[in-house]
Amino acid sequence: MKKTKIKKIEQEQKEEEQEIEDKKNPQSEITQIIIIAIALIAIIFFTVFVYQKFFAPQKPEVEQYTFNNFVFTKKQNMWETQVQVGNKLITLPLHYTPHDVRHVYIGGMLNESFNEGPLYITFDPDEENLTNVALAAAELSINLAQGMNRDLIAACSKNITESCQTHPIVDCDSNVSVIYLKHGPTPFVKLDDNCIVITGEGEDLIRAVDKLLYFWYGIIKSREGLQ
Repeated sequence: MKKTKIKKIEQEQKEEEQEIEDKKNPQSEITQIIIIAIALIAIIFFTVFVYQKFFAPQKPEVEQYTFNNFVFTKKQNMWETQVQVGNKLITLPLHYTPHDVRHVYIGGMLNESFNEGPLYITFDPDEENLTNVALAAAELSINLAQGMNRDLIAACSKNITESCQTHPIVDCDSNVSVIYLKHGPTPFVKLDDNCIVITGEGEDLIRAVDKLLYFWYGIIKSREGLQ
C-alpha cells in the first residue's frame, strides 16, 4: 500500500516538474501553437473544399461562343466549331474566335485557276523567327485538308537550307496555286491571282490564318470586320 502511494507521489512530482519545464521552454509552446494552427488550416481548407464541391454553384466547365449560328466550344487553348462541307460535317480547331480576328482585312482577288491542282503552302526560310510560321502553317494545313479534295504540299520560297532541298521551291511568281506565309507589321490577307499572301507579326500571323479560314468556310462573310 505504501509503495503504491510512493509511486503516485513520484508520478505527480514528475508531472509538476514537466509543467514547470514546459513553462520555462517557450519552444514547446510555439510547437503546440504551430500544430494547432496547422490543424485549424486543414479544417478550414477541408470545409472550403466540401462547400465548393457539393454546395457552391458550379461554373460550367466548357466555354461556348456563338457567331452567325456557329457554336464555338473552347477545349484547352483551342476553339472548335463544326462546318458542313458538301455531305460531311467537319470540325475546325482554331486558336481565335471570329471576334478575335475582326481587325484582319482581306483584300484582292483570286483567278479561277487557283482552285485547280495541288495547293502549295510556302514560307521564307530566311526569316529569323519561324516558330509562329510553323504554327500558322500547321493550323492552316489541318483545317484546309479536312474540307478540300486537293493535295496540300509543303514548300519553301528559297532553296537555302537543308530541309528545303527536299521540298518544292515555290513563291507567288510560280505557275501553281500558293499560300505564302510571311512576317509583316500588319496582319493582312492578300488574294493575288494564283497566290494568297498571309502576313502578320508574332501571334498576329496566326490570327490572319484564322481569318482566312473563317472567310474560306463562310463563317465570316465580310472581308473586313464581322458580318
